[in-house]
Amino acid sequence: MSKILFFLSFTIFLFANENKLLLNEQELLWIQNNPVVKVGAKEKWAPFSMYVKGKHEGLSSDYLKIISRKTGLKFNYIFDSWNNLEKKIIASEIDIIPTAYFDKKIKKHVSFSSPYLSIIDYFFVHKSIKAVNFSDLKGLTLALPKGYFRIDLIRKEMPYLKIIETKNLSSAISAVLERKADILFGSYSVLSHLMRKHSILEIVPFKENPFNNGSDLHIITSKKKAILASIIEKTLKSISE
Repeated sequence: MSKILFFLSFTIFLFANENKLLLNEQELLWIQNNPVVKVGAKEKWAPFSMYVKGKHEGLSSDYLKIISRKTGLKFNYIFDSWNNLEKKIIASEIDIIPTAYFDKKIKKHVSFSSPYLSIIDYFFVHKSIKAVNFSDLKGLTLALPKGYFRIDLIRKEMPYLKIIETKNLSSAISAVLERKADILFGSYSVLSHLMRKHSILEIVPFKENPFNNGSDLHIITSKKKAILASIIEKTLKSISE
């Protein structure tokens, strides 16, 4: 009887918040038994994900707040670098990461949601670099955070670039400022935000990612949490409709 009351009250809650979100009995029961979800979050990836006064903020946080409101799920955040978060979700130490690009290398370990944000990837260069086209970058050095998912593609498509891997994005920026490297690559929003925040005038936008028109952000869920992945997918679709 208690389960029936739970399903009825929970369905009323869902309809009160969003008529288009319909979860089945299995999904509702999963939420009842697993009310808190462990989220792996990047702490310095503004404006999408950042740690601010003990809280998770950014565009991905806004989506998670909507998911929480619509489903009743609560989120417990674990902040770390992307490399460590990737290891943790593969080991099922966390349940989801809300800011993931599609990456074939981890597909067997996680479920990718439908994309919920599109991002423009961009090359930035030190302002002393006199270049008009990508061919003008021949022999120059690109600084990328270690484990960056596009590194193999860049090596294949731009063999004329030298690549150094850094501890993180901040270290990559420092490498260019210190003239140990010449080029950065990543989300235009993230890089331009960092340049403004730290009043960096020496690094400027160069050209958009030539490999495709952009990159999509997904929420990834541990393969061991298939029902959770279904709940997140349904909720994201209800937001976009």
